[in-house]
Amino acid sequence: MKIEIDPEKCIEGCFTCFEVCPEIPDDILNKYKTYNEKEKLLEFFGSSNTSQEIINRCPKKAFEKTETENTYKIKKEDCINCKRCISRSNGPIINGKEKPVKCTLCSNQEEYKCIEACPYDALKLIYTEKERKKLEEKIGYRIKKEGEYEIKEENYSIQEAEVIEKTLQKIREENRQTEKEEIEAALEKKCMEINLKITQDHVEKLSKHIDREINGLSILEELLKDPELEEISIIGSKKPVYIYHKDEGWMKSNLEITNSEKIKNLINKSARKLNRRITLKEPRLNTNIEKGRIHGAIEPLATTGNCMTIRKFTANKFKPKDLVKNSTIPRELMNLLEKTVKCDTNILIAGNTGSGKTTTLNTLLNFLPKNERIIIVEETPEINPPQEHVIRLTTTPALDIEMHELVTDTLRMRPDRVIVGEVRNEKEAKALTNTMLAGQGKGSIATFHGNSAKEAITRLKSLGIDENDLIAIDLILVQRRWMNYQNKKGKEIRKVTEAAVVKKRNIETHKIYTKEKGLLTEKLKSTELIKKLEMSYGETKEKIIKNMKR
Repeated sequence: MKIEIDPEKCIEGCFTCFEVCPEIPDDILNKYKTYNEKEKLLEFFGSSNTSQEIINRCPKKAFEKTETENTYKIKKEDCINCKRCISRSNGPIINGKEKPVKCTLCSNQEEYKCIEACPYDALKLIYTEKERKKLEEKIGYRIKKEGEYEIKEENYSIQEAEVIEKTLQKIREENRQTEKEEIEAALEKKCMEINLKITQDHVEKLSKHIDREINGLSILEELLKDPELEEISIIGSKKPVYIYHKDEGWMKSNLEITNSEKIKNLINKSARKLNRRITLKEPRLNTNIEKGRIHGAIEPLATTGNCMTIRKFTANKFKPKDLVKNSTIPRELMNLLEKTVKCDTNILIAGNTGSGKTTTLNTLLNFLPKNERIIIVEETPEINPPQEHVIRLTTTPALDIEMHELVTDTLRMRPDRVIVGEVRNEKEAKALTNTMLAGQGKGSIATFHGNSAKEAITRLKSLGIDENDLIAIDLILVQRRWMNYQNKKGKEIRKVTEAAVVKKRNIETHKIYTKEKGLLTEKLKSTELIKKLEMSYGETKEKIIKNMKR
């Protein structure tokens, strides 16, 4: 290892790094500060014998002694800048411009004080290629210098990595408690065993890393903290980890997972609570963590290498006014949705992947009365209603309990509303339409994949749903995600683009809102939906529409 200096950042005459260096005596430091900055001096610390040994390395004999004891200057005309003189293992060396080129690093293994103290961020710890590979093997990841999205991570030395590795091994072998105090105690005990002096700051730094490895998802925890990120994607070992930023889209981070075994361990760690593991027999795995849902796959199923995708849950709880403000849903359509949700209606929210269907569903639940009994059926816990009387049913793969069975169970639970996370297959679609046709409480709301109302109906038919059963759907809301390339970089757009009802006669979609034309009030007047609104609110269709447009 060596400490590298950024000549653009380093300020001549600063001396901050020298002042905190435990290897430089004060008398030598004070003497050095008196040197003329213009002189080309090279100071050696240590005995005169050591100085002579280093001088002997020069192939051109380009040194000559000065009047100052144990001080030499370089004969500029003879120096070929080979740097053999500074390729030594003991003692700090400083070049003629008063900037350090190489030093021993702190022998007491504490933080490198010079790097920490530099006010200009001009010093960095650099590893040889061999050292870097050894470090990456032990830590399991690498933080590169540059990336479109940068993670700030502390540097670790080889010895620190070894201490972390041994402490983790000991904790796992003993299956001990993993609270902060227990981790710190295990770490300090391991350091005592190998006679390593360690400060409290050092204990906190290393124990934080160990805690993240045991109780979290390693370095990925730093990405999970960022509320601006929606997706985290590991596409293989020794490849950049990609993130999806809500404003910038896909970005390449400066993080690389350095071995495929680490990726496999991260997948298994995420499924630990479910007592499931990814294996050659079961090479793919879907699971949930507190902050998102995870899909993992390993070789040979994943031909590009072990991979892992985390879709983060939305931290922000949007209100209806928020979706109006950010132009996801126009005000007059939101007014219609408020009236529709409060009525005894069945609503299908369709859209493409990542369009914000679940966010819109969560937002519409704000319109439901606070005293209603709500049953939620979902594979991933993403639906968060503001009501208190809520029962949540989630699929359990280990017990072979599937979504359609849970939807059917709601028939015996006297719900006011049934909310279904995402309908994906024939059984789930059949269970949902049966629930709607049975007149469950005051209606059901579900999400579904489809780029338009017409496509949603076509897909439901392809899943075996009888045409006559589709009339149970009162409203289909379509939300889309697309890229707007009006500027060079492009911006992702998420908006509700269509609202439609299903005609009874021909089982066709009847648009009552489009992104281009807005709310189509005349078409709304001829729908069964407006009749339900008239019945619920005791108003004429003309008055209902007038109030919505106000």
